[in-house]
Amino acid sequence: MIQYSIPEQSHFSYHIYDEKAMYPLWELQRGNRFISSTGKTIEVILPGKRNRFSGPDYKQAYISINGEMYMGDVELHLSNIDWYHHKHEQNAEYNNVILHVVSEETHSAILTENKIWVETIHLPISRSKKISCDNIIDACAVSEIESILKMGAYTRWLQHCDYFDNELDGLNRIFYLLDIRNRHLASESIDLLKQIESISDSNFKQLYTSFISRNYDKGSRFLSATLDRRVPLIMAIALIFLRNPLIISTFSLDDLKGLLKRLTQNGFQIPGRTFLNEIMGNIILPLGMKYAPEVKDNFERWYNLPVQTYGNCTRKMRQWGINLPRTFGLQQGVLYQIENCCKSHPAFQCPFINIEN
Repeated sequence: MIQYSIPEQSHFSYHIYDEKAMYPLWELQRGNRFISSTGKTIEVILPGKRNRFSGPDYKQAYISINGEMYMGDVELHLSNIDWYHHKHEQNAEYNNVILHVVSEETHSAILTENKIWVETIHLPISRSKKISCDNIIDACAVSEIESILKMGAYTRWLQHCDYFDNELDGLNRIFYLLDIRNRHLASESIDLLKQIESISDSNFKQLYTSFISRNYDKGSRFLSATLDRRVPLIMAIALIFLRNPLIISTFSLDDLKGLLKRLTQNGFQIPGRTFLNEIMGNIILPLGMKYAPEVKDNFERWYNLPVQTYGNCTRKMRQWGINLPRTFGLQQGVLYQIENCCKSHPAFQCPFINIEN
């Protein structure tokens, strides 16, 4: 029997406009079984890890094909022909693909560059140029949209504050701005950081060199070209946090600029103003809430910070048809909506719309 993890599939259709909209649905398929385009039984043991760089969409997937286990890559497309439109059959980077997933039903496998036939399965979702949450501005008042986004932002604000409940979690949050997935970076470095006296210490420069040489998992938001500018500031903030987190919790933008000036005097490159606002929003204001919870405007200051815009938030707001002034908090509200509704089951969870089919 074929099972799907999409709730009440017969009553709802999921309209997609590009293959990226398939990612959250594919990630739900662990443990589900399919019949492939050539009639083989496919079981998804693990859907794999999202690949944010060139090559197949998912790496290190575990797939059972007629009871035989395979480990390799998974590629997602809207239709089978897209494999050939993208010339994957000529690209050796796709030779480790063990499963092809499409949103339109198909009856054929695909061929890799090394002449291996790969099974294709069909996810039960439909393709449409118009998706259900386009132009919600037509159905909701701007004030309603902003209110919902602000509630989501407040939830993320509380999550940001919780990161600083203990030293290691706080340090992990600081190093998150260098590497969004590597949770070992802080724990591996904490003893070395505690031995450093100041940013002019030779050990600071040695650790900086070590950080720069790492293979960071930065994702699409963190470009390697800015890494040498981010690392000195993050290290300096980590040093202050380990010695006296209360001090860093009271920092202002002027204090951060003063820290940048000292880093420049010691020969380090520094990031621009937008990254300072990232520091304020992700580290300093949430940390301030831990030491001064009685301050009434902490959340409002956080919410109204200028922001370094993320492409996924810009695309989502454009899709919704809204044009609100972008702030740190508003963007956090959009991220909350994307991660908690749009990436799972929008027909059931979206606070803006009620889809009826």
